Amino acid sequence: MNRKTIIQIAVITVCFGAAGLVLYNGLFKGAGSSAPETSVVVGVSGEASNPLPFGDDLSGQLKKVLGKNSLQYDLFDYPKLNEAEVGIPASDLVKPLPVKQ
Repeated sequence: MNRKTIIQIAVITVCFGAAGLVLYNGLFKGAGSSAPETSVVVGVSGEASNPLPFGDDLSGQLKKVLGKNSLQYDLFDYPKLNEAEVGIPASDLVKPLPVKQ
C-alpha cells in the first residue's frame, strides 16, 4: 500500500468513529432525561383547555383526517353520450374477440 491509500483508510476510519460517537451520544447517553417537557395549555379563565379540537381521542381524530378522500370525482357533471351525435351505437364501440375453435 502506498501512502495515499493509508491516509484515505485512516480518514474513513476516523469519520466512521466520529459518526458512531455522535449516534451513541444521541441515542444512549442521558436516555432517561431525554423526554421533552410537557406544558399544560391554560386559557384565560385559568382552567386547562384541551389542545385537541374534537375531543380527547387522538387516534379517532387521526382516523378522521387520514380517512378523508382528497380526490373528489363528483365536482363536475359531464353530459351523457348521445348516440345520434356519435353515429355508432354504444354496443358496437367495443366488439368481442372472435372465438377460434
